[in-house]
Amino acid sequence: MGACSRITGQGGPHRFQGQSGRKRRRHRFRCTDGSGLASTTVGALVGAIAKRNPGVAALAALTAVKQQPKQFEAIVQAAVSAAPSQVRKIVFDMGRAHPTKYAALALAAYEAAPRAGGEILQTIGLAIPALNPLIEQATTQLGKFGTFSEILTGPIPWF
Repeated sequence: MGACSRITGQGGPHRFQGQSGRKRRRHRFRCTDGSGLASTTVGALVGAIAKRNPGVAALAALTAVKQQPKQFEAIVQAAVSAAPSQVRKIVFDMGRAHPTKYAALALAAYEAAPRAGGEILQTIGLAIPALNPLIEQATTQLGKFGTFSEILTGPIPWF
């Protein structure tokens, strides 16, 4: 369960009444990293929020990365997978907030939405203007038929 552990205390797990009227158990967890969530839960939570309301996918991803920075790629993938229509906003906002992680951002977004490869590269260039010459150079060298991963790992050392 990562940095979290189940709280064992007086009376065991807390009980609450569910919609069906049955008593259910609710366990409480303590997380040593201060986030209040297990690291595996964060991506799923971002995905659920983004799926329910795609307009806040970027905000949910940014907030989650503040809480769990080690889960950057999983959070980006969850947000883009759940809200593919918001791929530009997610990539732009994450690129602006975390410009040094552009490689991980591009690959995670591409894995979640492979058809949006061109949009992802364009948006990375908008979010981090210093990368524009490198993106243009890599795409012209590989031509229109270069794949996304070939452009990222191609002859130009921009990572």
